[in-house]
Amino acid sequence: MKELINILKGKRKLLFFDLEGTQETKEIIAIGASKVNLDAKFFIKSFDKKGFKQYVKSNGEIGKFVIDLTNINEKTLKEKGITFEKMIDKFKSYVGKNPEDFLFITYGNFDLKLLHTTCQLHNDYGRNFIDIICKNYLDLSNFSSRFVKDNNFNKCSLVESIVNLDGTPLKNEHDPLVDTKNLIILFDLLTKNKQALMREYKKVLSNYGKYPRPIANILKKLNANQNVTPVDFEKYIEDELN
Repeated sequence: MKELINILKGKRKLLFFDLEGTQETKEIIAIGASKVNLDAKFFIKSFDKKGFKQYVKSNGEIGKFVIDLTNINEKTLKEKGITFEKMIDKFKSYVGKNPEDFLFITYGNFDLKLLHTTCQLHNDYGRNFIDIICKNYLDLSNFSSRFVKDNNFNKCSLVESIVNLDGTPLKNEHDPLVDTKNLIILFDLLTKNKQALMREYKKVLSNYGKYPRPIANILKKLNANQNVTPVDFEKYIEDELN
């Protein structure tokens, strides 16, 4: 898709990542990430299947809602968690010496909020690295939601977006590495599955709501694979004026 390629600004190195955070204090408790290389046509050429995953100790309590959602509990962080400072150092090492070469991609902007909040709680540790992420960043949900909506024509979840584009999401949603890999699946579908993307975009256009009613009627008829003639257009306009 040309528009997505323009957003990439010529970058062929992508870093997909996902964060989980505490319910109240909005501290990072887990991170998943994977590096992706694109080919000359900006299709995925290769990606790190193993990826990067760390649990992170927090000062605040995780919260029941987050525990139920992610299956990450206090015992998990006590046994497997590392400090935020160590996580940032490991993440920087995983990304490599030139993080500005990457476009960092998440689904939704909540991950950036978690980064900023946790960074502030730790005396701005890793601030320069986080600033680089923010300057080279894409919220893929904002892009994909222009073309793919849920049944109520609202923004889809990551898994819903994959399913709507005829993809198969990985199970164990809300594991940060699984969500990262699902994000890569969605990116791949957006660039390669043109037929499904066109089908979903037609639905969005036909239910766009801001069109004048004659135009909306034409789009709905076209989306139902029906022919539209100048006579139909005249009738829709006449109906609107009567």
